[in-house]
Amino acid sequence: MNVTGKMTFDMTIKFDTELGITVYYDYQPAEGQTDDYPGCDAEIQNVFIYFGSKDITNELSDEQRDSITQQCMDSEIEE
Repeated sequence: MNVTGKMTFDMTIKFDTELGITVYYDYQPAEGQTDDYPGCDAEIQNVFIYFGSKDITNELSDEQRDSITQQCMDSEIEE
């Protein structure tokens, strides 16, 4: 079974000051292996990061985007 959910995540990130951002992403939960299906790991795709109404996804460094994506994954695992 393949279930993908559209999720949002609000967080505060720190640059020179703290910024409240909203992150939109698709979350694919992990699926266990069966006799005829190899399963898959949990995954986050299609990450879009907004500050207010402005899409700042491409204005962030790869490291910043990776950190935000990891925080989203961590929030999914905690639930």
